[in-house]
Amino acid sequence: MEVVGQSDFNQQVGSLIKEVTLQPDTNVLEITLAAKPDGFLDLCATATDTTPPVLTIATPTPGFVTRDSSVSVTGTVEDETETEVTVNAILADLNGNTYSATVPLTTEGENVITVHAVDGAGLATDSTRTVIRDTQPPVVTLTAPNDGLITNQTSVTVSGSVFDATAVTVNANGGPLPVDGAGQFTGSVGLNEGANYITVTATDAANNSSTLARVVTRDTQPPVIAIAEPADGATTTADTVRVSGTVSDAPAVTLTVNVQPFAVAPA
Repeated sequence: MEVVGQSDFNQQVGSLIKEVTLQPDTNVLEITLAAKPDGFLDLCATATDTTPPVLTIATPTPGFVTRDSSVSVTGTVEDETETEVTVNAILADLNGNTYSATVPLTTEGENVITVHAVDGAGLATDSTRTVIRDTQPPVVTLTAPNDGLITNQTSVTVSGSVFDATAVTVNANGGPLPVDGAGQFTGSVGLNEGANYITVTATDAANNSSTLARVVTRDTQPPVIAIAEPADGATTTADTVRVSGTVSDAPAVTLTVNVQPFAVAPA
């Protein structure tokens, strides 16, 4: 497209201005001059940039949760002119159209990350991302089982509650326990004969964890009793009779004789 031709110049023309609509991407201006010796022409060209940079944030993802004191921010920026990118006022490194920066997380809880890109014409684009910093472990309460529980059942119910600023998972001896919207959890754990250690672990979205433990004893065997006296079939004229013997069992036992409780001394 010819912008200025020979007919636009004569002795009465001291200067002229022409407006040209630029096309996207690259525009080429070609100048051909033919003049008398010592003739000259001053040419000035200006262009107007009306499009701000196109900005994306790749990391962190929306709602990202971490217990770290800083976070890496990366993304892309595109513009027809040279562009500067800052992240929370920290100048980002540019590699082609990719930027990166590491910014501190100064607040427990929500931290707003603001990415600001400005091009050579002063046009700017902002984009934000919220990152949650969580350094506190979940608060766990166990309502069952009681520590030291003795049972003859094949399993025991594990229940309680958990509180944290972020989403939490709970497991008992490695098996997941469902957690409802109020933070309540319940489930069952199988028991072996004898002492069983029940370990309940709660882990939040930032990988902080809390652990509580309970000991539950499964006892399916009756006590073993041996009567030393009186002898079986013994006769007496006394009002009372001495009864003695031994009793053994895994947990503590109680002993009654004719409904009357008897003390059991340690062996």
